[in-house]
Amino acid sequence: MRNDIRRSNLDKFGVQSVVFCLSLLFSSGLLPAAVWGLDNGAENVAVIVNASSSSSMSIANEYVALRNIPPQNVIYLNDIIDAEVWDLENFKQKIITPIYQELEKRRLFHVDCIVYSADFPTAIKIDEHVNAFLEMAGVPEENQIVFGKVASLNSLTYFTRQVMAEDLSYLMLNGNFYMRNRVDKNHDRIATLLLEPFGGELMDQFKEAIQQFRSVDYAKAIEILNPLAEKHPMQVAVQYWLARCLAKQGDVDATVQRLALAVQGGWVYRDYLLRDPAFADILHDDRFKSFVQQIPNESTSFLATTNFSASDVWGPNGMRNGEVAQGHRYMLSTVLAVTRNRGTTEAEAIEGLRRSVGADFSQPKGTFYFSRTGDVRSKTRASFFDDTINQLKKLGFRAETALSPVPRNRTDILGLSIGASSFQLENQGIKILPGAIVENLTSYGGMMATKDAQTRLSECIKAGAAGSSGTVAEPLAIINKFPHPNLYLHYAQGSSLAEAYYQSVYSPVMLLIVGDALCRPFAKRVEFEVAGVAEDGIYRDTPIFKNRVPGEEENAKVPSIVRYDVYINGVLQARLPSYTEISVPTETWPDGYHEMRIVGIANHRMLWKTTKVIPMIVNNKGYHISAEVVGEARKQLSQQFELSFNFTAEVPSVGQNSEQNSDDNVADDSVATPQEPVVPTEFVVLHNGRVVANAPAGAAHVVVDAQKLGRGRSKLFLSAKVGDQWVTSLPVEVVVTY
Repeated sequence: MRNDIRRSNLDKFGVQSVVFCLSLLFSSGLLPAAVWGLDNGAENVAVIVNASSSSSMSIANEYVALRNIPPQNVIYLNDIIDAEVWDLENFKQKIITPIYQELEKRRLFHVDCIVYSADFPTAIKIDEHVNAFLEMAGVPEENQIVFGKVASLNSLTYFTRQVMAEDLSYLMLNGNFYMRNRVDKNHDRIATLLLEPFGGELMDQFKEAIQQFRSVDYAKAIEILNPLAEKHPMQVAVQYWLARCLAKQGDVDATVQRLALAVQGGWVYRDYLLRDPAFADILHDDRFKSFVQQIPNESTSFLATTNFSASDVWGPNGMRNGEVAQGHRYMLSTVLAVTRNRGTTEAEAIEGLRRSVGADFSQPKGTFYFSRTGDVRSKTRASFFDDTINQLKKLGFRAETALSPVPRNRTDILGLSIGASSFQLENQGIKILPGAIVENLTSYGGMMATKDAQTRLSECIKAGAAGSSGTVAEPLAIINKFPHPNLYLHYAQGSSLAEAYYQSVYSPVMLLIVGDALCRPFAKRVEFEVAGVAEDGIYRDTPIFKNRVPGEEENAKVPSIVRYDVYINGVLQARLPSYTEISVPTETWPDGYHEMRIVGIANHRMLWKTTKVIPMIVNNKGYHISAEVVGEARKQLSQQFELSFNFTAEVPSVGQNSEQNSDDNVADDSVATPQEPVVPTEFVVLHNGRVVANAPAGAAHVVVDAQKLGRGRSKLFLSAKVGDQWVTSLPVEVVVTY
């Protein structure tokens, strides 16, 4: 089955026809070859840069290069005050509103994560929100100290929709519905999962259905539940209760259908289902038995690890609902680096990012350590250590407690949970493996501007951790404000660093998370091929994308593909089933350079991703533009430099290729007259999607200020305006060293 992306779901983006003009460019070595991206979700990340900070630009440059992030996904902000602590209004007006305006303008509706480069405020004062919340919730004065009045930059970004809508529920101590360890007072997670899917009127309807079930009126319960299931197909609680009702009626096929939808929504608790009296009458039916044996069997002490999407609506029971009114949407967020005050240096930050990117898919062997001491900072989480350690061991990992803040002379640290006001990572004989998370529960771990003896999260990054965290205000010893030990369990099951963190914190409001949001050492790489891609990169017809079929020995190791996501110039164009053949027409595209990305999505609940990046040159109208640095190509640059460029247009003359006269079969010998030459009206130089230099019509070179780019590796594009379209050159790679 071939699928033209015009017929998918994104015709409005103007993706129309296909013309490849690649053979000459590939054979001459001018066009970059198609490459496998190890970006692991780079298309879904927006990188935010402080345009006034050389450190912010330099760290972003390296991260964009390491992760192969589309230029479209890099957003530069101006007017960022040089201060560690901001107020809420400045955050709204100068940070989050411009970000979302750019996401909408660039049609980046698929972005699931916002990462900040260095030199942004790390702490935001939210006094007005907290005061209003305390009054609304009627919190007694003696308990108000529990709710701090400072939030982290990344947490307010995570809760953007609630913050901007003045929905103060984000301040609750269990305000994060994506959190995976939702245990009620009786420690019966299943009860919470199956009894708390909604709020308001829908919850009243749901309770009525349960009452009808318990009154043995299964038909009435089904009548109430069916509309809820139609509106909220991924809500596990609704599908499971429908399955219970249908099982009581003896309808095995319908029961299995509902349970299949429950599994699709996240039900992975086979043993619980087999013990459920509602299914006792069909327990031995072959159809039921065959289906149930395929259901995963996770522990029932916590919700199972799952993937994240910014479009998902998370209900009160931690499962997905179908409408915004019945839950919350979030946006993953971390800070890539803090390089001022008590942070790292720029070089340390970049080295940390390089290590974390290199850890992707590496399946590292080592040990997860949990510090168990008499310190209240350790004891706050200690009661959960054993359960997490046991779960990690069931998955085949090594995990153990350490009787000191830092386990000495251990060179296999995959993860480390510390609880101490201060500690030393140097001179302890330890080695933190690439990709590891190291975090600490203490008061001032994320307060980057204060001067006291407590150890800051930056020390963990310096020591080699891919990510760490700390609170930006006094949190008290309240576990809800810190990562649950299951942080490491989610990570070990293939979550990204950002997913692992936000699945493990009930109330991340104060938590500053620093590190590579995309780092995913325990994920498995998706394998697929692009039919027709030759080793020399020459395309002779429209690409067709197919699954790679793993060999027999790899079947258990390589996840299959559930779908392909197709991006053109960083914008999502289609989501297609894995069996689809994809044609990508380009007849309405501007001539010049474009980039197509095919992302294979794993048939796994974590939806792991691998990207194929395919450079393309379109030649519909005969317009060509080339550019290069004057002097030695790819030279190291420090100040101003020149880009020379050449624009050509292959325009046929009027009268050429005329047809013969149909009346007398005599060739038309009229004289060919040339058309007016095509001359661009403007030239611009683009760096990460923004204009950094321009030149007028008729120019042959343009001067670029290297300091506008930031240090490190960058790709520049020269674009010429012809009519109402821009013709873009191949990327010009430069290295800036000022």
